[in-house]
Amino acid sequence: MSILLAIPMICVLTLMAIILTVRKKWLAALVFLAAALVLNSATQQIPVRFGKSRNGIDSTGTRIRVFEYNTCAEDRFQHKHDSTFIDYIISQDADILFLPENLYYVDRELDTALSKVYPYGVFHQIPRGKQPEELTLYSKFPLKDIKRLPSQTVEDGSDGMVMATADIGGTAVTLVHLHFTSSHYGIKRGYDLRKEELETIRPALDTVSTPMIICGDLNDLSGSPTLKGLQEYGLRDAWWASGCGPGFTFCKGILRFRLDHLLIPTQVRIKKIKVDHRADFSDHYPIIADLIVPIM
Repeated sequence: MSILLAIPMICVLTLMAIILTVRKKWLAALVFLAAALVLNSATQQIPVRFGKSRNGIDSTGTRIRVFEYNTCAEDRFQHKHDSTFIDYIISQDADILFLPENLYYVDRELDTALSKVYPYGVFHQIPRGKQPEELTLYSKFPLKDIKRLPSQTVEDGSDGMVMATADIGGTAVTLVHLHFTSSHYGIKRGYDLRKEELETIRPALDTVSTPMIICGDLNDLSGSPTLKGLQEYGLRDAWWASGCGPGFTFCKGILRFRLDHLLIPTQVRIKKIKVDHRADFSDHYPIIADLIVPIM
């Protein structure tokens, strides 16, 4: 069943169960609740096992693993960013890391560990209060043509954009790391600010002549004007292409949303993709994807 259809059906079944409970029609309420639970289970992500990354080149292209994780710059999660947190990130054996809200300039322990694995990195500092937030991009592939575009709405929790071109098995691929404004300050305001941010980065995206991979915490839902605007650059949503279940990445609020996205060119193949619900170091879950970049 399509996830787009399943989610509203779950909501309707749950609502009916509540209404019937209020009316003290216990058996009917139990039936609706059971149906909602069964449907919810059916739409959950099937566990995907990820072993070591098989980075290399074959006749189909270059195999790479991408890892995106909003590590959360808020004080309430900083105590979790210890050696276990660092070991978890390294253990994913990714080739490219997208880390929104990484406190690189405050806590160098993570960078010290990652720099031993990732020889290339781009950091974009956004001063904000006592703890500056950063967009960080780590890569095992050489990076060039690095650009940083600060957000025009920094006071509302956005870091803007980092862009760099990676040499992946001889193919030039532009990596775009985004962190757009959330709706914490209001749904309408967040909606308008994200549209503004998209227009701000369009001139830079328009100059890209290589395939693009766009990844990060976009603070928006699939089908939104922001996501549609980014997909106009010949990109598809990797989760809808190969994921299973709703793929929620924001996990600490009352509601659950898929706010983190991986957008890839149509010619890039997806071997596996998952949202790791075991990770408990942030208010987001990470995305892990194994891709094959064709030789072009």
